[in-house]
Amino acid sequence: MKVLIVGGGIGGFATAIALSRVGFDIELFEQAAEIRERGAGLTLWSNAMKILATWGLEDSIRERSTSLRQGLIRDQAGKVLANIPLEKLANEFQAPVVGIHRASLLHILASCIPEELIHLGCRIVDFAEHDDCVEVITAEGRTFRGDILIAADGVHSFACDKLRPDSKRYCGYIGWQGICERKFLGMRADVSTWTWGLGGQFGLVPVDQERVYWFGTANFASPPDFSAADNKREIIHRFRNWHDPIPALTEILQPEMILRIPIFDRPPSKKWGTQRMTLLGDSAHATTPTLGHGACLAIESAYILASALTQPGTPEIALNRYWKNRKARTDKIIQTSYRLGGIIQTNSSLLATLRNLAVSYLPTAIHYRSLRNLVAPGCRVPVW
Repeated sequence: MKVLIVGGGIGGFATAIALSRVGFDIELFEQAAEIRERGAGLTLWSNAMKILATWGLEDSIRERSTSLRQGLIRDQAGKVLANIPLEKLANEFQAPVVGIHRASLLHILASCIPEELIHLGCRIVDFAEHDDCVEVITAEGRTFRGDILIAADGVHSFACDKLRPDSKRYCGYIGWQGICERKFLGMRADVSTWTWGLGGQFGLVPVDQERVYWFGTANFASPPDFSAADNKREIIHRFRNWHDPIPALTEILQPEMILRIPIFDRPPSKKWGTQRMTLLGDSAHATTPTLGHGACLAIESAYILASALTQPGTPEIALNRYWKNRKARTDKIIQTSYRLGGIIQTNSSLLATLRNLAVSYLPTAIHYRSLRNLVAPGCRVPVW
C-alpha cells in the first residue's frame, strides 16, 4: 500500500516514520524548498518521548535537547504560584520531559526518511479520490497517485479547509516567540517557567544547554499586521513591568528574529476525512499552545494511524478506526486548552487575582495529577 503525505512538518515526518516502520510505501510533499520549521521551541512530554523511543530516536533527541525537571507557574511580579515536579512525571512513565528547538526535532525526524521519498518545493493545489486510489495535483500540474492520502499540512491546512470549511477559529490573541541565549537570563537549564499576567502570559523553556525558547502573548480582537520593529516595541511595552528577567530579555531581542503567530485552533469535528483520505496533527486537531501539547498529539496520531492501518480491513475501515481512537483525546485537549487559554488571557484584574489565588492554594499533588491525566493516555499506546 502506498501512502501520500502532504506536509513536511513534525506531523508529516512523524507519519512518514510510523508508516515506514510497518512496511508502507510513502511519498511526502512539502511546499517549502527546504526542510524547515516555523517556530522556536516546544516541550516533548513523556507520552511523545515514549513513542519516539520506539522509533529509536530517544538518544538523538537527548543529544539536542535538555531534560526538564521542574515547571514553575509565576505571577506577573515573579511569585511562584505552583512548582510542578516534571522529574516525577518522567520517573513514573520511564520517559523524560524535554525542551527542544523545533528545527532540531524536525531534522531528526526528516533524517529517518530517504531523500528520494521527499518532494520539496512541491505545493499541492488539489486532490481527488477514486474508488481505487487518491491523487494529488501540484502547482506545476504533476499528478501523484497512491492508496491513501494523509494531510498533515498544519492549522492553515488547504485540505482541511476543503473538507471542513470555516472550521478554523481565531482564539482572540497572538503569540510572539523566539530563542535567546541562556547566559543572558541566569536561569537553570532544567526548569521551565510560565508567567500568568493580566491579558497575557510569558514563558521561558530551555531547549538545550545553551538556549531558551521564549514566548509572550497578548489579546487582540483580530490579528494585527505589525512590522518587525512594531513587534519589538509592543513586546517591550507590554512586558516592561513583569518580573526579571523578562524586561531585560525583551530589550535585547533582535526584531528580525521575533516570530508573531496569531493563535488559531480547529474545534472538534465529526469528520476528519473520506474513504481514502484523513487529516493528522494540526490539520485535524489544532489546539492553542496553552497545554504545550500540539507536537505531542501529532506524534501520537502518527503512531496510532500506522497501528490502525496494519489491522485487517479496507482503507476506509482503517481510517475510521484511527479517527475513533483519536477523537475523544484530541477533543478534550482542544476544549480544555481553549478554556484555560481564556482564563490565562483575561483582561479582568479581579479574575486574574482569583485565578492566581486558586492556583497558589491548590496542593502540588493536584497540579501533578492534572498534568499526569494529560500525559498518561498518550503513554498507553500499543508497542509493536
